[in-house]
Amino acid sequence: MDKRLITIGEAATYLGISVSHLYKMCSMRSIDFYKIGRSNKFLIADLNEFISKNKISKKKESMVKLKLSIKI
Repeated sequence: MDKRLITIGEAATYLGISVSHLYKMCSMRSIDFYKIGRSNKFLIADLNEFISKNKISKKKESMVKLKLSIKI
């Protein structure tokens, strides 16, 4: 696993969002980051985990999960 920390600009590009939006996400603590001095830094593994956690399932998969949760 790559333990290199990347900058907020690199992380924003990796996620496909603006730097200002990523700063807002950091201030809301909705994404993991490291504070090094005055800079926010990110691990690519943490960004990949964030992407995985925010995946939206296909409609069919969501309906199956909903039906299973209702039966319980």
